[in-house]
Amino acid sequence: MKNSVLNIGLLKQLAMWLDDNVDQGTELVFGESEGIEINSESVLPSIESAINVLGCFVVVGRVAEQENIMLFIKADNIDSAHAIFLKKVKLEHDWNGHDDIYVDFCIKLSDLAIDHVYSEPDTCEVFCFNS
Repeated sequence: MKNSVLNIGLLKQLAMWLDDNVDQGTELVFGESEGIEINSESVLPSIESAINVLGCFVVVGRVAEQENIMLFIKADNIDSAHAIFLKKVKLEHDWNGHDDIYVDFCIKLSDLAIDHVYSEPDTCEVFCFNS
């Protein structure tokens, strides 16, 4: 099998297909694990959770020398997440139109490493805008 990147579009199609099966009463049974039936209805929440995580970015930044702001942003790519962050900060944090807005950290939620300490020096260089 070729190395492949997880395609969120295909996951969305699978979720719609599974949801249709459940709605129409033609639920599919994929198998059984530890005495529990694996079917369309039981798989659908996991697929929907995966879609949400894959399309979510964690963005940390600030206006000038103010406190850091962290947002979880649903976006298709890192550039879109950055643009959404800027827009939200300008609207919700009394941006005066002059102060600089900094983005210190931007990474897909699904790419965050468990038990990794994200220190100040490595966050921008490694995780910002290296899509």
